[in-house]
Amino acid sequence: MKVSSPFVFKKFVIRQHHAAFKVGTDSVLLGSWVTIPKNINTIVDIGTGTGVLALMMAQRCDNAIIHAVEIDPLSAKDAEYNFESSPWKDRIVLHIENFSNFHAKNLLQVDLVITNPPYFNHSLKNNDIRISRARHVETLSFQNLWQAALQIMHSQATLALILPVHEMEQFTTWGERRGWYMHRRCLVSSFKDSQPIRTLAEFRQGKPNQLDETILYLYQRDGQRSEAYNTLTTDFYL
Repeated sequence: MKVSSPFVFKKFVIRQHHAAFKVGTDSVLLGSWVTIPKNINTIVDIGTGTGVLALMMAQRCDNAIIHAVEIDPLSAKDAEYNFESSPWKDRIVLHIENFSNFHAKNLLQVDLVITNPPYFNHSLKNNDIRISRARHVETLSFQNLWQAALQIMHSQATLALILPVHEMEQFTTWGERRGWYMHRRCLVSSFKDSQPIRTLAEFRQGKPNQLDETILYLYQRDGQRSEAYNTLTTDFYL
């Protein structure tokens, strides 16, 4: 989705000088929408970019430690700056490496894994290797994401992410093969009468008795944000 409006946390603005991508609507939606479990202790943000999701989690959770994993060194420079400029710098740990390496050497019992992952499979790749890596799943396929996440999540943990509708169906299939099912979903469309373009989802171990499903449209016909979108993200947009 499009780049977001100016973005603020407790009166400081995100720096995006080196990022492969600017802060977009997807991450803002996910960070605002995700359920924060009670007594949460440990969160992992996969592909943190400039650190937006990690910072949102730090703002929403009073005591949790957030591990922010980013493979791109230049994006990680922005994340490092943003973390150090924030009131939560003592609770966010930056890891500049790919997620497979991270999970292999960090024996964590994670309460929440959150990610706005790459999802392009067969589209034309960008000549900029940083942008291509950020967009395409060869660096973190859905199968590999599940395999690595399950190594660090305990049995009551949540995996939360945002994907286009079709890609979420693929991701769900990989999860169900491992006994993890979608428990909560929000279908996101640009306008009230348009087709969904994104799915927000939370996965947990075991089948739910009933899927908790909602619908969100982002804009009114005049281009202004919908009331629901404003309400959801009110703590973060400037």
